Amino acid sequence: MTASNGAIARVYPDKKSPTGFCCSVIGGEKAKGICGSGLLEAVSSFYANGTINSNGTFKFAQDKVELIDGICLTQNDLRQFQLAKAAIQSALLFLKTKSNENDCGLFLAGGFGSVLSSDAALAIGMIPENTFKTIVQAGNAALSGAILLLNDEWKNKATEIVKMSKWYDLAEEKNFQELYISSLQFP
Repeated sequence: MTASNGAIARVYPDKKSPTGFCCSVIGGEKAKGICGSGLLEAVSSFYANGTINSNGTFKFAQDKVELIDGICLTQNDLRQFQLAKAAIQSALLFLKTKSNENDCGLFLAGGFGSVLSSDAALAIGMIPENTFKTIVQAGNAALSGAILLLNDEWKNKATEIVKMSKWYDLAEEKNFQELYISSLQFP
């Protein structure tokens, strides 16, 4: 679900809890579902505590894990998450190979990028380890950028960036499919 009232937005380890983790729900009300940041942290927690293995399978002959109040993650949920994680990881790895920069930074923007745990994303390989010198949560970068474009100097800089930019059709790139498949695994 979207990151709105009733969404599980954080899942973090808690040794005192019978499940080994606790959930934080937006608005403090009864959980209705889980949003992207909560899903990322849940999968990261499951991987860290051994609930799932490196191929994303539940280890203990179970087909789901209850997070809180009847909200469960199923094996199919994990598989869908792995597909999205692999898409992000493989795209970042591909773009890094195309970059001539050794000290690249990664800017996470938008609703999801602004709140996701970069530690959780690194722990499961969504953001490849040792690939970026810095990781910055940039907030609403589209709005900030649009405001900057009201200034002629920034508008000229943006025009220069557009001229330097390259577009890649990842599905058409040689070896991208293999990179994507290898990115399905957790580290």
